[in-house]
Amino acid sequence: MDQLEFFRQIIRTLQTSGMRYMVVGSFASGFWGEPRATYDVDVLIALGASELPGLAKLFPSDEFYFSPEAAQDAIRRGTQFNIIHPATGNKVDLTIRGSDAWSQLQLSRRRLMSLEPGFEFYVGAPEDIILGKLLFFREGGSEKHLRDIAGILKLRETELDMDYLIHWAGELQVEHEWTLARSRFGHS
Repeated sequence: MDQLEFFRQIIRTLQTSGMRYMVVGSFASGFWGEPRATYDVDVLIALGASELPGLAKLFPSDEFYFSPEAAQDAIRRGTQFNIIHPATGNKVDLTIRGSDAWSQLQLSRRRLMSLEPGFEFYVGAPEDIILGKLLFFREGGSEKHLRDIAGILKLRETELDMDYLIHWAGELQVEHEWTLARSRFGHS
């Protein structure tokens, strides 16, 4: 199973479960900007403790590594856990939607995308992907996040809701990172 096939299977499984989700991270920034290789798929999900047993059943242990304990801990702490396909090494990081205002808002702004005929999935709005990348850059300082932002700006700048970006950059305290990302890649 290659990464794309794994992605399809994960998304179809989440859709079948009825769980609210959206693709985020580098996979999503590649849809809005310039694609780049990534080792995993990042998905934001609205998952409560009561839904965990049902989700675990969708990823059988004979095919997937899925730790209910790690998932329960992620729900409690508002972090992430992963599901791995050991035969291929493919991995999805599932991030639990936070309780803050921006985290709650993101899922309502998600967009339905088509990867190919007959396969649609939800991806984070480009502004929210940029904000997420700014948060990751602030945490780790990796230039790849700034390059991903630059790719989105290069292809979508005129389509972006700049008022939304400026507002949430302030709320999330990533104004400095936003200014740096824009200036580093020649945007005013």
